[in-house]
Amino acid sequence: MIGRGQARIGLHFLFLALCLGRAEGGDRLLPVATLVPEVSSGLKIIHVLDVKAEGNLLFAAGYGGLSIFDITDPRAPRQLSNLNPITSATETFYWRLEVKGGYVYLTRRQGGMDIVDATDPAHPRLVGNYRFDGEIAYEGITRTGDTLCLGAYGRGVELVDVSLPEAPRHLGFVPGRRAFAAQLLADHLLVADLEEGLVVYDVRDLSRPRLVARDSSATGAQFLAASGGILCVARGSAGIRVYNLEDARYPRCVAEIGPLGACFHLTLADSLLFLAEGLECEVYDLRDPAHPIRLGREPAAEWISGIAARGSWVFLADWEQVRILERGEGPEADLFLSPSFLGFGGFEPGVAETGTLLCRNVGDSPVFISGIEASDPAFSAAPRSLALEPGEESLVTVTFEPPSAGRFEAQLRVISNDADRPVQDVPLLAGTRDLGPGDVAPDFSLVNALDGRTIRLSELRGRPVLITFFAGW
Repeated sequence: MIGRGQARIGLHFLFLALCLGRAEGGDRLLPVATLVPEVSSGLKIIHVLDVKAEGNLLFAAGYGGLSIFDITDPRAPRQLSNLNPITSATETFYWRLEVKGGYVYLTRRQGGMDIVDATDPAHPRLVGNYRFDGEIAYEGITRTGDTLCLGAYGRGVELVDVSLPEAPRHLGFVPGRRAFAAQLLADHLLVADLEEGLVVYDVRDLSRPRLVARDSSATGAQFLAASGGILCVARGSAGIRVYNLEDARYPRCVAEIGPLGACFHLTLADSLLFLAEGLECEVYDLRDPAHPIRLGREPAAEWISGIAARGSWVFLADWEQVRILERGEGPEADLFLSPSFLGFGGFEPGVAETGTLLCRNVGDSPVFISGIEASDPAFSAAPRSLALEPGEESLVTVTFEPPSAGRFEAQLRVISNDADRPVQDVPLLAGTRDLGPGDVAPDFSLVNALDGRTIRLSELRGRPVLITFFAGW
């Protein structure tokens, strides 16, 4: 049940969220190589979950162990080795990894932290397993100098000294409810906590860490990265919060990116933000942190859960493979459509209603739209073809002429020379009406970005349902 006017207000917020876009730049991501971990015998990685580029080596970890690649020439990478210390691939669940001086540290979530000697990358060796006081559930891992920060789910953040690579030494715990990741900056520890948001501690005395700042508006924080006076905190589907970090004690939020489909990992390098978002990856220019500019994006082959960068190269943990992309600045056509769906609300049979679709060329090469066609004849579009110069935009009028009462759902297909998305579909919806107290809400479905399941409202009949609308700009 919903109250009078709630449907109309919620729809207005939904349209606001869909119509407000993100700033666009002119870079592009060009796929140049795909790596599928292989072994001559034994077990291999069956699902790649994280990657790390260190010098001319690329480390990939996940279900099934650790693979190491030579990326001296990223266009022609070579696999050097594969290590699985367990007899079953599914028992070796490496979630995140860090590298220091030829040693690899891998969190196992339910098995502490494995230590691998990869000083000879062609012959890596498992040399130990670390867990303090019985702790086994480590999440995120980051390194600052000789110190590792381990997200110990339910206990906080553990700081570990690895100045002796094969003999990690416990330094102390910083409290936290559901700490996923942390990063050490001089005397301060920045913590991404799912329940508490962004938390900053003074850790000069680890026996008595002192809370100095908390941003509870970053609730849902799962990952973070800090570099060059910028801090980015990933909050899953809620998006990214960008902070000015001139003073680590007082991070100041200056921008937000999102909402996103999801965000499972991120990294910062040279004022560029790289996001692993499950169904795609994105790159943002943060030279002006208050005004992020999206430089490019690339859809997933399957599911992107980890990302790394080195110079102009981007490395993706894409489920069953590692993908290598190159950031390029060559001209390309890039068609941006807004809103991402069109709704026509209530209607009377035989009375036409219209809506508009904005078509904008955000690339640096002409866009040619060769066709705009609806899947249901009750909808039509004009014009049906367009030519847009870089920076140019135009409106397409979509007309709905209902032949009868009822609910209409269709797709408006836009075909163009867009380099990444030559075919784009815009959902069309008509047949809704204002609801009064006691009316049953109309049925609809949404796809869960985390697992791909389709959920229908009618399946939740009799249970409380909270629908949240986000607006980003």
